[in-house]
Amino acid sequence: MRKNSSTDKSIEIIIEIKRKELIETGLKHGFSSSQTLIASQQLDDLILQYQKSNQ
Repeated sequence: MRKNSSTDKSIEIIIEIKRKELIETGLKHGFSSSQTLIASQQLDDLILQYQKSNQ
């Protein structure tokens, strides 16, 4: 069952913001820095949440 589209849209916006933060963090601190890895994991978690909500 699919959740409502406003929830999906909210998660999509948050994912896009986190994606931009990840790129900025990687450029500033290096792509293997702990800050970048944490941001990457947060983005992964959001994407997983989004995918689960669309099953």
